[in-house]
Amino acid sequence: MNKLIMAVSLLTFSATSSEDNGIEKNKMENKMRVSKNNCFDKIIIYNDIDVVLTEATENRIEIKGEVEDVKNVSFYVKKGILYIDSKFHTQKNTAVIYVSVVQLQCIEVNGRSKITSNGFLSSKILNVQVNEESNFELKNHGPIYFKADNEIDLHFERWKGPQQPG
Repeated sequence: MNKLIMAVSLLTFSATSSEDNGIEKNKMENKMRVSKNNCFDKIIIYNDIDVVLTEATENRIEIKGEVEDVKNVSFYVKKGILYIDSKFHTQKNTAVIYVSVVQLQCIEVNGRSKITSNGFLSSKILNVQVNEESNFELKNHGPIYFKADNEIDLHFERWKGPQQPG
């Protein structure tokens, strides 16, 4: 049996910045600007990968991390869905995928990932399917609906302003 929970639009506050004044010698960036023919409004994530979402005017994907970690992450767009995967089961705390989205509608997480938003997303409704233990720090102007099977416990905290949860 599935659980369906509506969360408030502001789940957690995360001070995440994708600003980078330079790349260290041992780091590599893999960037892809998505053509209009390959735009996406859904993201499916496999394995343990950290993803930072930002609302923008065009879809863009950047992977930052050590050279070998970046090489282990793969992504592609097919029929309006961005698929993100890694060659190895985990990329947690190694490579970070920065995804610029345009009114994202759905996220499906199949791994122990951390999904954050850098600022507010502009989704009218954001549906999140949770298939493994994951951490979400999302801000959205519209409602966020979480769905998980009975084996996943959902815990929500609402943060207001700059204070941290205690």
